[in-house]
Amino acid sequence: MFENIGGKIKVLGKVMCVIGVIASVIYGIILLKINVLTCIIVIISGSLLSWVGSFFTVGFGELISNSEKEINLLEVIKRNSAYRTFYYIKKDSTHLFRCDKCDSMIDEYPCKVCGYPEKSEE
Repeated sequence: MFENIGGKIKVLGKVMCVIGVIASVIYGIILLKINVLTCIIVIISGSLLSWVGSFFTVGFGELISNSEKEINLLEVIKRNSAYRTFYYIKKDSTHLFRCDKCDSMIDEYPCKVCGYPEKSEE
């Protein structure tokens, strides 16, 4: 019932737009007996207001959908980074940072894997 709420809000906005347009046309036809100009104004303005009003509902639904996607992505990032942090800290607690050249975990320069930074001979 409460899953994919963003998609449901977007559908609700579209349905409300269609209902608003249909209601405007029906009311305009009823007013046709009174005045043709009033009929046209009601049909056009009612349809436009329903359409513009649906922007807010559909936009809100889009925000909810995107928020759900971002939360899922952040959970994946959190799981992956938590694993890496746990792995490197627990495997060997002397590693404090990564080598800029080979990306190995080291505790001091020069890197024991690649020798970075090499001392320049002057």
